[in-house]
This record gives sequence, structure tokens and C-alpha cells, in this order.
Amino acid sequence: MQPILINGTFRASAASESFTALNPNTRAAIPGDAYPLSPWSDLDGALDAASAAFETMLTLPRATFAAFLENYAAKIEAHLEP
Repeated sequence: MQPILINGTFRASAASESFTALNPNTRAAIPGDAYPLSPWSDLDGALDAASAAFETMLTLPRATFAAFLENYAAKIEAHLEP
């Protein structure tokens, strides 16, 4: 089963169930491992990490955060299909 990313670290999920990802264009299964159906304990960890990240983000200068968002948007746009 694929690991989950919480607080910048990949780790095993506490999940007992999983799903297979599908290609949205063909609806065919994407080869590889299954993905976890994360239980609440995984979600609580992710929410705790997000809350801590938000508190850190509030201390950043607005220009720094704006530059981060612009860079992130540019990376998304660079991968758009025509």
C-alpha cells in the first residue's frame, strides 16, 4: 500500500482498506500499489500538521507568502495540457 504524506514525512497509513487509482480519461486502473482509505487517526495527524503550518504561515511576511503562491501557480501552469 502507498504511504501517506503528513507533516512533510511519508509514513504507513493505519488503514485496513484501500482503493486503486483510475485514469480519469480511460477509467483504466493505474498500475502500482493500492492507496489507503485513511482512518480518522491519519486525518487527525494531517489536520494537526496543517494547523501548525497555518500558525507558522501567519508569521511570514505577506510578500514571502505571495511569492510562494506565485511560484506554486507557475509550476501548476507549466504542467497544464494544451
